[in-house]
Amino acid sequence: MKIALDHVFSALSLALDLAENVPYGHGRRVAFLSLKVSEKIGLDREKMSQIYYAGLLHDIGMSNAVAEQHFRSDLAMLHAEKGSEIVKGLPTGDKISGIIRYHHENWDGSGGFKRSGNQIPLESRIIYAVDQFDIRFDRFKDYYGQISHLMEWLEHNSGKMFDPEVVSVLLRLMEADKFWLDMIHFDEVYTRPDVVFNNVVYLDTQDLINIAEVFAGIIDTKSRFTYNHSKTLARIAMDICKKCDIDQLTSSKIYIAALLHDLGKLGVPNEILEKADNLSDYEFYVIKSHPYFTKVILNQIDGFEDIAQWAGNHHEKLDYSGYPERLGGDQLTFYDRLLAICDMYTALTENRPYRKGLSHRQAMEILKQSAKRGKIDSEVLDLFADIG
Repeated sequence: MKIALDHVFSALSLALDLAENVPYGHGRRVAFLSLKVSEKIGLDREKMSQIYYAGLLHDIGMSNAVAEQHFRSDLAMLHAEKGSEIVKGLPTGDKISGIIRYHHENWDGSGGFKRSGNQIPLESRIIYAVDQFDIRFDRFKDYYGQISHLMEWLEHNSGKMFDPEVVSVLLRLMEADKFWLDMIHFDEVYTRPDVVFNNVVYLDTQDLINIAEVFAGIIDTKSRFTYNHSKTLARIAMDICKKCDIDQLTSSKIYIAALLHDLGKLGVPNEILEKADNLSDYEFYVIKSHPYFTKVILNQIDGFEDIAQWAGNHHEKLDYSGYPERLGGDQLTFYDRLLAICDMYTALTENRPYRKGLSHRQAMEILKQSAKRGKIDSEVLDLFADIG
């Protein structure tokens, strides 16, 4: 596989938006506006590339986000520090780790790390100002009524929260109607990441696996009851692939799909994920949205079509009773069916808020009953007989 890095980071930034409960596309807007500011300041193309990737992933440390993390310097420091460590496992991560680490530092030294002025990387200063602006700008209201307030807020915080030079550039950009129209119509402006910033870097299969493993860790540690769920599921899927002599490329795609199948769960509140009692109809509705978001996000990566389908279909059933698309046996491939059973088996054998994990024998008995009712594939299930 050869997949463009910017497509991968751009798509996965949408999952981070779900995790931090901010308007969809926040990471993309921060990356886009940071590029505009850095261009005006005169950063070279290498620096612009780094600020773009850092902007997309700036909140990667917020997998258990609360709104206050954007506004309280002590909490902001924690997620920035965590994020700077996480990205070290990603391509280009060594170049953007420091940018992310300091992207909530105040110009006057009152931030969590107590750095001030030029001690803070310029890229971090740019992302901080843009990030705080985007959080406060309401794209769904008339922008004209917000202009004066937001510009005055930036001026007020120049020299306190923000680098005066960065504020000056932002204010100049805001004088043009195009700036505000771009923000209002951002989804149309940002049609493809390579239109926004054309810096094609291709990833090989191992790079993609590394990225998927990092994000699987973010997904799994969201709740103490799903710790290692995605990685365990991926290991089981690989065991089945070896048993079936599936080729290396397809096996790698299955592995990536398994690692990322619950990507959409980053948007599900922990109080629902960890609820010990029965879910309400609304809570179950929220849960059922997660494979939808998984597929939507992964489908934005050119070359991920198979991965997006297999990951997004892991709650579909042969009898059309699954979710979110109500697909049936005539629409589900062997790999869709495989990941669905892997997910069920892994969930049954893990501890949950409402029960202890089941043994292999107990889990298989439940799965056999599901196969008898026509919900899962009995032939695929037979491959799980000696898993464990």
